[in-house]
Amino acid sequence: MAKKTKLSAEEQNIENEIASAQWRFAKLTHKELAAIVNESKDSRINLRLSPTVLDFYKRQADKERLPYQTLINQVLEKFAISQGKSEIDRVNNRLDKIEELLQKLINRA
Repeated sequence: MAKKTKLSAEEQNIENEIASAQWRFAKLTHKELAAIVNESKDSRINLRLSPTVLDFYKRQADKERLPYQTLINQVLEKFAISQGKSEIDRVNNRLDKIEELLQKLINRA
């Protein structure tokens, strides 16, 4: 049995909206849906940080009892959202495009 990915409340809301709209791919698991969108929940990257910056985030994360990578991700995510590049909007746009492509394929058949 495949390990189920733990979804955040926001991700669960998206998944519920997809399921309630009875989209063709609503019964897919989160990982299967991510594969269709050609993205995984998280992406691994290598990032060079100065020792000062890394030490700052490690100390901050320790105070908040979080892994420092999670804290750095939260900071970057908040910045991206503040710039109007919400991950949810991006995923919804990709899902809309996929739905349009599926509809075109259905119409051709």
